Amino acid sequence: MKNILERYPFFLVLLPAFVVIHLEKELHQVISYRFVIDRILIFFAVPLLLYTIIYFLNRSVKKSAFAAFILSIPFFYLGDLKNWLSSMLPGSLWQSYSFLLTALFLVSVLSISFVLKSESEFRKQFLLINTGLLLFITTDLALIAYSFNKGKYHLVNEIETENKPCDNCEKPDIYYIVLDTYTSGKILKSNFNYPNDITEDDLKK
Repeated sequence: MKNILERYPFFLVLLPAFVVIHLEKELHQVISYRFVIDRILIFFAVPLLLYTIIYFLNRSVKKSAFAAFILSIPFFYLGDLKNWLSSMLPGSLWQSYSFLLTALFLVSVLSISFVLKSESEFRKQFLLINTGLLLFITTDLALIAYSFNKGKYHLVNEIETENKPCDNCEKPDIYYIVLDTYTSGKILKSNFNYPNDITEDDLKK
């Protein structure tokens, strides 16, 4: 088993598999997969596409696979890094996309250059990455099986907070409401059994 994990780049499939399974753990019974199947396919296609492109440039399976893995990391986790830096260092240069994309480009170029020039077979790296991803996937699957219908996030039918108007406050002339990625009441009702009538009635008023 160890020899197999050292030789083959399973991580090109294990990485997107881990991302999908981890999202399922976090959003158990909230995700409706028929709406996101195209994104899941993109998750699996990106590392393989990067591998194919790099392979045609250097004709080395291991180097191409390792380089593709390095380039796949920011594809999956740049957004999380951006959100974390924004919460830790709000308004700073370090959390801006101009800095992050520039730093990402330089790190990627240096990393890929090192990989392609290296004479190593990357057996230890393959073993570490393959084993780590398998452990992460196994852990998440166990947590999903253990939690059954529990998830980090859930939809509720009850009104958890009650709006209390402020009679003494100065009210603005314009309310600017942005329903970013907020789906329709019909979809919420048919797919999630979530009544959105109160929100829609409030907006109409």
